[in-house]
Amino acid sequence: GGLWAGAASFDGCSTPGPRYCDSDTDLSTGMDYSYQLVDALLLYAKGMDRHLRSGGNSSDPDGLHSAILDLPKFDGVSGEMKLGADGDALTNLPLINLQYANKLVRLPGSRAI
Repeated sequence: GGLWAGAASFDGCSTPGPRYCDSDTDLSTGMDYSYQLVDALLLYAKGMDRHLRSGGNSSDPDGLHSAILDLPKFDGVSGEMKLGADGDALTNLPLINLQYANKLVRLPGSRAI
């Protein structure tokens, strides 16, 4: 719903050529990467808002970068969003198993699902 639904179309899914936008054949769901794209846009918008409200200007990339890194965690479309000091997303990414030389290696603290 919302603004996107009023302007979006599935033309990219139905025009000639490879179907690049739908991996689960359900046209009502988003592309695999679309949720992360939306979260990246939210990070930028929230960072720019914080930067401008604190007296910064839009032509100061270092100030914007700092404002983005200082954002408090928030609920994004793909889950909770929080960046580390290096700018990488901090997330709970469960590793279920890891195989090395055809042997299953369970990482400390991991659990089978």
